[in-house]
Amino acid sequence: YASDPVTGYYFQSAAADLAAEVNRATGAGWDGIGLGAPERAPGPGQQAVLAQRFWDSFASVRYLVPRSAGRGVVVAGSPTQVPSDVPLHLFLWPYEPVRGTLAALPNGVRIGARLGPLARGDLEPKPYALYVVYDVSATGPLSAPAARFEQGITLLAAQVEITQLASGQAALQVQLDWSAAQPVAEDYTVFVHVENGGQVVAQHDGPPGDRALPTSWWRPGDVIRDVHLVPLATPLGPGDRILVGLYHPVTLQRLAVLGVSGGPPGDSVEIK
Repeated sequence: YASDPVTGYYFQSAAADLAAEVNRATGAGWDGIGLGAPERAPGPGQQAVLAQRFWDSFASVRYLVPRSAGRGVVVAGSPTQVPSDVPLHLFLWPYEPVRGTLAALPNGVRIGARLGPLARGDLEPKPYALYVVYDVSATGPLSAPAARFEQGITLLAAQVEITQLASGQAALQVQLDWSAAQPVAEDYTVFVHVENGGQVVAQHDGPPGDRALPTSWWRPGDVIRDVHLVPLATPLGPGDRILVGLYHPVTLQRLAVLGVSGGPPGDSVEIK
């Protein structure tokens, strides 16, 4: 019973996870480990913006999240209440318009996104992600781009690490940094494929930022941090190639690579 996901839904465990994640972001309050709630001052320069909906709807969030003057937690009911300085962590309700909140951020920042744990009310048929987290920071110096695609999209950098899924299965964690030189009209899907001899042996395809940073939202000057987990049936071998690209989700047409250092144009770029 304790490990059944339904038990967590009954006790609103996702709301407790939300509170703990807010506290970890600011460095104050209960962080989800143990039963104690040590008194800690907010970390220097760390701010969390919590959607008003969560503060109003969950007594557990109001109980667990300390609000202090100055640095700490901002409960925001509109984009105008979002602080203008970074680093910043936005905890938003993903089923209402959030683009206006992102548009209120200062220009030229690095933005990553991920969905929170699942929740389900008593009368709701399916579980859903309770919240989305946007981690916002300064960009810092940028390296030479890895590839330039159509529509003004640039792959700035890629990092690959071996990790494990919750099931224990081996996986690749591929972190991609994107930028756009101009507004992008369409929402493209990112693909990360492991190929061997021209055959795809492992892959992850999905919209950027865990579906929370579609390409039509990208602002010129920002860096979009996009993480993909690629399950591996077998360990990587010497003949495996990791390829990255974008395609239209309806037509499946891939965006062309306009320039890759050391290689001819194509519709994907190899990363290491």
